[in-house]
Amino acid sequence: MPSSPPAMSTPTPAHDSLMVGNGSSFAFVSGLGRQSVRNQLRCDTAFPYGCNGEWASIYAAQQGALDLITDEEVHGALFIEFNVSPSPGEANDPYLASGYFMNTRGEIIDQFTVRVPQIVQSITGTVTDGETLQPIAGAEVNSDNGQGDITDATGVYRLAQVPEGSRIVTVSAPAYLTQQQNILVPHGATNVPADFALAPYVAPPTPTPTPPPTPAPGVGTVKGKVKDASTGRALNNATVQVVGANIFDTSSKGGSYSLTNVVPVGQDIQLIASKDGYDSLPQVVPNLASGDTIRMNFNLAPTDGGGSGSGTGVGNIHGKITANGKNLNGVTITLDSEGSDITGKSGRYSINDLAPGDYTVTASKTGYATDSQQVTVRSDSTATANFALIQP
Repeated sequence: MPSSPPAMSTPTPAHDSLMVGNGSSFAFVSGLGRQSVRNQLRCDTAFPYGCNGEWASIYAAQQGALDLITDEEVHGALFIEFNVSPSPGEANDPYLASGYFMNTRGEIIDQFTVRVPQIVQSITGTVTDGETLQPIAGAEVNSDNGQGDITDATGVYRLAQVPEGSRIVTVSAPAYLTQQQNILVPHGATNVPADFALAPYVAPPTPTPTPPPTPAPGVGTVKGKVKDASTGRALNNATVQVVGANIFDTSSKGGSYSLTNVVPVGQDIQLIASKDGYDSLPQVVPNLASGDTIRMNFNLAPTDGGGSGSGTGVGNIHGKITANGKNLNGVTITLDSEGSDITGKSGRYSINDLAPGDYTVTASKTGYATDSQQVTVRSDSTATANFALIQP
C-alpha cells in the first residue's frame, strides 16, 4: 500500500460544498473506481477518507452512482456552468456557478452551486485646491453606491467596499465648485486611485445698479390777454416773454397770448410784456406748479413823449389755497364782480389788472366751508390772500 499522504492544512469542507478561493483553480477527474483504478475502499472516517486519499468509489457509492437494482456501477460526468442566474428572471451573476453530476443514463444524481466571494475594493485619493494645489480638509466625497467619506487634514479620503464597475464619485467643499468623476473599478483591483482638484467658487460681480432716469422737469402754462391800459382795447403784436428763457409769444388780434412748457416749475416765474409805443410791464407768476395753467393779463400804458414809464395804475391779488396742510386744487376764487380764478395742482391763484381799492376775496369748493377775506389793492403792487379751507 502506498504510504499515507502528508497532513493537509486546507479546512475541511462540508460534504455538499466545494471551496474555491481567489486565485485558486480546481480540476475534475473522471472515473468512478473500476478495476483499472487501485482499490479505493474506505478505511478512514475522517477527511480525506481514503487510506491514501482515494475517495472516488466511495463518493460514487454514497451519491448513488451504483444502480440500485443491479448494484452495477453507472458512469457519469461532472458539469459546471458559470455566470448563471440565481433564479428565473434575474440577471446572470458573474460570481455564481452551477454544478451537477449526470450519469450515463441521463440521471442527475447530485447538484450544487458555487459562489466566488467578491473582492473588497476601495477608491482612495487626495482633494486639493486647483489653483494653490494645497489640500482641502473637510471635503465631502460620495460614490453613487452610497459610500462616503470626509477628507482629513491632508486632503486624503477613502471609499471602502466599492463594487466593481463604473462608479460616479462626487466631491464638494465650501467655497469650491462641486466636481464629479466617472471612475472605473476593475475586477480584482483592491484599490483604485482618484484625485480631485477643485476650482474655487468665484461669485459673479454684483451688477452696478442703473440709476433711475432723471425725470423731465414739469412744465406749466401761462396765458392771458394784453390790453391798452387807457382804452381797454386788445393789443395785438405785443410780445410776452419769460425773463431769462427763450419762451415767448405774440398776442393775437384779440390780444390773447399763451406760454406753454414754462420751466422751471415750483418757483416764481417773471414775465414781461412789451409793444412799440407802450411802456414795458413786468409781472410775476407765483409758484407755477407742474400741469398748472395760470391766467395773467397785461394792461400796457402808452408811452408819453417817447419816455419809458413803468407805472400802470393797477394792482394784482394772488395767493394759495390749502386744506389740512396740503395744496387744494379746483377751488373757485371770486373777487366781487371784478374777476375770478380756479386753483390748479399747486393751490395757487392770481387775479390781475385790478384798480386800486378794497376787495372781498372769496374761496369756495364743494365739501369745504366757504371763506372770505378783505384785501386792499394798491397801484403797481400785488396783494396776497391765502386761505386754509376746512371740511365741516
